[in-house]
This record gives sequence, structure tokens and C-alpha cells, in this order.
Amino acid sequence: MTTLRARDGFTLLEMSVVLAIIGVIMSGSMTLFSSNFQNQQLSITKAKLQTIRNTLYAFRAANGRIPCPADATIAQTAANFGIEASTAGDCISTGTIKGFFT
Repeated sequence: MTTLRARDGFTLLEMSVVLAIIGVIMSGSMTLFSSNFQNQQLSITKAKLQTIRNTLYAFRAANGRIPCPADATIAQTAANFGIEASTAGDCISTGTIKGFFT
């Protein structure tokens, strides 16, 4: 003859409490992770902007001007990709705008 035990497992209420606690812990850790990731991306972006700023300052110190933008219509595989679009120091000498950057 077998006896029926009163507590063979967890009740639905106990399981829902455990799942709620796990959910709270997971959401808190995801918030911290997301914030940390955003701060890291911001630091990387600031470092890149500082490098660009320093490079432009060095270019201006060496040439007495800032560079003209490159022609945005040239393919990346072309030999003159990234070269200034107009005559150096005169960004509008051709009378046309070489690229739109939005």
C-alpha cells in the first residue's frame, strides 16, 4: 500500500514567485550591461573624434587651410577615392558641389 505525500513538488504560486525573482534579477543585470555598453561606445566615439580633430589641426598647421571634402560620387575601388574634390584650397573652383553629406 502506497501513501500519498502532501508535498511532491512546487506549487504554482511558488514557481511564479521564483520566476518573478529571476525576472527582476535579469532585468537589473541587463540594464547595467546596456548602460556599460553605451558608456563604452561613447568613449570610443569621443576618442575617434579627438583623433579626427588632431588630424585636422595638423593638416591646417602644415598647409594653412583645412582640406576640401572628397567627391562622394567616386567608387571606393577607384584610384582617386578620398582625394580632395576641387583644386586644393579652393573647394568651389569647379563651380559644382561634389558631394552631399547628410
